[in-house]
Amino acid sequence: MTKRTRYFMFGSVGLLILLLTVGLAAYYGGIRGLARQSGPGELAFVPSDAAVVGYANVRELMASQFRQQMKDLGTSVPQQGQNELRNAVGIDVEKDIDYVVGCLLAGGSGAGTDGRSGYVLAHGTINRPRIEAFIREKGGVEQQYKGRTLFIHPAGKAVKESTGNAHPLAVTFVERGVVALGTAEALHKVIDVSTGAAPAVTSNRDMMKMIGGVEAGNAWVVGRFDALTSEAHLPAEVQRQLPQLTWFSASGHVNGGVSGSLSVQARDQQAAANLQQVVAGFIALAKMQAGSRPELNALLQSITLGGNASDNTVSVSFTVPPAALEALKAAAAKGHQSK
Repeated sequence: MTKRTRYFMFGSVGLLILLLTVGLAAYYGGIRGLARQSGPGELAFVPSDAAVVGYANVRELMASQFRQQMKDLGTSVPQQGQNELRNAVGIDVEKDIDYVVGCLLAGGSGAGTDGRSGYVLAHGTINRPRIEAFIREKGGVEQQYKGRTLFIHPAGKAVKESTGNAHPLAVTFVERGVVALGTAEALHKVIDVSTGAAPAVTSNRDMMKMIGGVEAGNAWVVGRFDALTSEAHLPAEVQRQLPQLTWFSASGHVNGGVSGSLSVQARDQQAAANLQQVVAGFIALAKMQAGSRPELNALLQSITLGGNASDNTVSVSFTVPPAALEALKAAAAKGHQSK
């Protein structure tokens, strides 16, 4: 990556760094104008046909004791990117970004020529004039769409024009304190939804039901299972052997410890029963092997397999208490000293 390209990406609010920092990934609060509905107000900027929607409360995750534990283990994200972002456009990820939401769009819904597209929305303290000035200085190409301005990376635009397959990185400011980063085609969807020209995901009952089940976490992701398998580019014979799954959701809460859950919904009771048997076998095997790793016992013994026969759901939940993190840190330190 050239220095020019790198600085443009940092000047574009650095939302890709945010995704790597928080991992992708329920907003707190309600939808604007409604008495109470699942998710944050920014869901009003996500299209109704989004295949996957994810969220991370950056402020809580950055301030959590768990993050400090990970820093002590030497597994935290390097600070160089955050420092460059702060120096370039005045954004301190740990202090200025409250939360982010990302979405993956289905093929043909604002996607590029290879069917893949998506974008990230960040909410926080954002100095729009400074960011716009920086992007223009680094060669950002302005594009108008329905009265809104997008800033497109010039290198990505050139590649797309020559090959037809690139996804040029683009940025647009949705409203005060909310900025979007993604492909140019995808950000057209942001503008369509925010102006009322296209329906928002809040009108998608199935997706909102899934979001309602995970929004208590400070990081979550929900979506259609077929979107995952298509993005994984699995061989056809492998896909045919996968259980017939329709929806998935994952939610986590990070503070002193970590708790989380993963749920998948099968097409019918038989598929759900088969999947539950397979997962039960893996859990039993893992717990048997944990005898030689005391520091893993607390985690593995906390794993619980559940499900709901009424909607063909299979779920797995776990908890990593602070004491278990301390044990893992001690084991890692001991292993490092023995080398």
